[in-house]
Amino acid sequence: MPSIADEGEDSDDQYRRILEKATLAKGKDMEVLVREHLYPPAWRAPTHYHDGDLFIYVVDGEFEVVTDDDGAVVYGPGDAVQMAAATTMDARNASDTKPLKLVIFQVGMPGGPFLVPVE
Repeated sequence: MPSIADEGEDSDDQYRRILEKATLAKGKDMEVLVREHLYPPAWRAPTHYHDGDLFIYVVDGEFEVVTDDDGAVVYGPGDAVQMAAATTMDARNASDTKPLKLVIFQVGMPGGPFLVPVE
């Protein structure tokens, strides 16, 4: 396999791919949490938002997210998506038969909640 390097780095024998990239706000105490989530078939989250930005990587399965701006979008294995803080959404496992596995990077204020339900 040919070498592929991140932008601005020398090429070597490793394959690297930037899926999502963002700069943290300077002068604020920010926390980054990396979470692995496994959801059963037909799982559905309540309508909610997150206090911090999320970077979500789909490891396995189909992840459907519905927002006012983008409507319904389905992400599959190898897809990455950024969800901005305070974006109201519905999220679910799009499969009724297969589990969904995600790796989620949450960037926000220390000790903040992962998910905030919307009434």
